[in-house]
Amino acid sequence: MSDTEHYPMQAKSDSENSLIVCGAKTRTGTACKNQPMAGKKRCRMHGGASPSGKDHWNFKHGYWSKEEKQQRTKLMRMMKAYLNEMQMT
Repeated sequence: MSDTEHYPMQAKSDSENSLIVCGAKTRTGTACKNQPMAGKKRCRMHGGASPSGKDHWNFKHGYWSKEEKQQRTKLMRMMKAYLNEMQMT
């Protein structure tokens, strides 16, 4: 019985004899024998198909980044200065 028959959900790759495997542990505690997805370290069943970067649903937007805080602080100072100037006239 070949590997593709034993693991029917395993994606076929260009290099069937590649030594790179998923790296995750199965429920029985043994190592996963599937090949990782392209550019990933895990197979599709152990997180290789999950979106990453801006596509991920938990991506941080940067509202609290240092640069963003500085821009908001600068804008608030400008607005306060403008309102103070308007009140004086």
